[in-house]
Amino acid sequence: SPVARRRDHAQRTRAEPRALASWFEGLQQELRLAARGQRQQFGAGETLSTTALVNEAWLKLRHVPEIRFEDRRHFVAIAARAMRQVLIDQV
Repeated sequence: SPVARRRDHAQRTRAEPRALASWFEGLQQELRLAARGQRQQFGAGETLSTTALVNEAWLKLRHVPEIRFEDRRHFVAIAARAMRQVLIDQV
């Protein structure tokens, strides 16, 4: 499957920008769930939508030069951390 190929590739090397974009695209549902959870935890209300938070995490992570992740769970955890950082910056 495409997700399995992306996971295998990520385990061997750092994420290239296209691979990172592919992970974000393939895991939208999980990333949106993580974003909803982060928004609830931080009481973000309507200041930043779930979609906007996922997009902000993408913008933040695409500039990390040596981002590495082991599997989809690790990738979502890294994205959730980026979302927390975005929410903290908004406060």
